Amino acid sequence: MLEFLLIVFIILLFIFPVLALAVLLRLLTTAVLYRKLYLFGHQLTEGKNILVPNEITQCGNFITSIVMAILSSGVVFILIINNILLFAFNMVFCAFVSLRWFDYTHNMHRDAIRKMNPKLPESSNRSVFVVC
Repeated sequence: MLEFLLIVFIILLFIFPVLALAVLLRLLTTAVLYRKLYLFGHQLTEGKNILVPNEITQCGNFITSIVMAILSSGVVFILIINNILLFAFNMVFCAFVSLRWFDYTHNMHRDAIRKMNPKLPESSNRSVFVVC
């Protein structure tokens, strides 16, 4: 049944690409919001105060990754070749790489957790980029 629905979705993606992508975006957004609200509702009281800085730094990391993707693909667009399709591909590729491999808000997240629990041991590594 799942394979059938996947094939139907791929066919709809070729026939109605904007509608299929809108449905996919809505389903993914609903699933992510449901998981976040479920986690917040079923988390112990001690852990709920950690969820807020975690969500803030995840949103900040997402926004920073998108900005870095736009900047790096914009440099390719301006300096190398003026092709809008190449710009779009580079932007999506750079955004995925940046989201997967770099955590720009790691220090902010670590400092927020350290303020909540000052008994944690101090770490010596203060790097900007962290491999997830």
